[in-house]
Amino acid sequence: MTNLSGQTTTSRRSLLKGLVAGGGLAAVAVAAPSQAFANAVNRSAASSARPGATGYALIQRGRLRLGQSHAGMTVAAAESQSGRIGVHRAFYTWSQYINGGDAGQIADDHAHGRIPWVSFKPPVGGKPGWDAIAAGAHDAAITKQARRYAALGKPIIQTFNHESSNDDFTAGAGRSYAAATSRIYRLYKAAGATSKVVYVPLQGYWLFNPRNTRDNPHDWMTQELADVIQEVGVYSIDSYHEGDDQNLDYRIPRVRAFLAKYGVTVPVMVGEYGTCNNFSNPSPADYINTGITWAKNHVNQCAVVCYYNCSLNSKPDVYWPLRESTAKTNAWKQQVTSLATG
Repeated sequence: MTNLSGQTTTSRRSLLKGLVAGGGLAAVAVAAPSQAFANAVNRSAASSARPGATGYALIQRGRLRLGQSHAGMTVAAAESQSGRIGVHRAFYTWSQYINGGDAGQIADDHAHGRIPWVSFKPPVGGKPGWDAIAAGAHDAAITKQARRYAALGKPIIQTFNHESSNDDFTAGAGRSYAAATSRIYRLYKAAGATSKVVYVPLQGYWLFNPRNTRDNPHDWMTQELADVIQEVGVYSIDSYHEGDDQNLDYRIPRVRAFLAKYGVTVPVMVGEYGTCNNFSNPSPADYINTGITWAKNHVNQCAVVCYYNCSLNSKPDVYWPLRESTAKTNAWKQQVTSLATG
């Protein structure tokens, strides 16, 4: 298999690096699970897949959901600025994850009719952390959280190590990530958490961009992981305006065509969506309106879009928050209003 070809340009991830410092945490020793439990979770997730038994069914409603991440702002302030938040994206370190650090957000979101979308990092960054998880070193800690999620009254969306292809460029890293991601899903399933958790893997769109000649997306996919995605019923990407006219109408079908090579036929959610005034053709308002209008009309391909309404990882000439301009804010707010998101 060959890389997607084209001219190499600077990845927008260079602007976003360091979102969560989960990689700097020390590994935590955990007790080994029972042999019976280990045997159960080591079976392929595909072995029990059945039509309709998908995590996405927990939140599917037949029309687009809009949400956002808004670090540094309260939910009230964010909603005052840009309208109702249907999906609330937030990011946690490994330490926060294994200690229930997302519980407060989840409870508040559920109480106010939002769907939490929580991401967490591995105990150690990159391949070493993924290999430890894949080998079962953290089964007990993960299972403890899975049981907590299984007891929730309402569903959540969760992602492990979003945009992992930007975290480790060594040989075999992608397969290590895929193995760790798949094992977490099997642990969740064994603990009953998949009845409440839409467990969705996520990569940055740059991995699939034809201008990216460094990365091969096939290095970050295995059939085991593909089977997990198909069973869950949804995949996800982060998608930022990168100075070209590629929007969701181009990117999501391209990602779905890639997934189809592994037998995966699911819609795609967008965990981070962003644009800025530095990319003026099209304007941020036009970029938002074009992308979200397409998504609204293709909900079978695009299920959720969350705007990255954060100043983290911005630069003086690349500023993602909606408050960058009234036009950008109004474009997003009007799209939210038109959907009556909730």
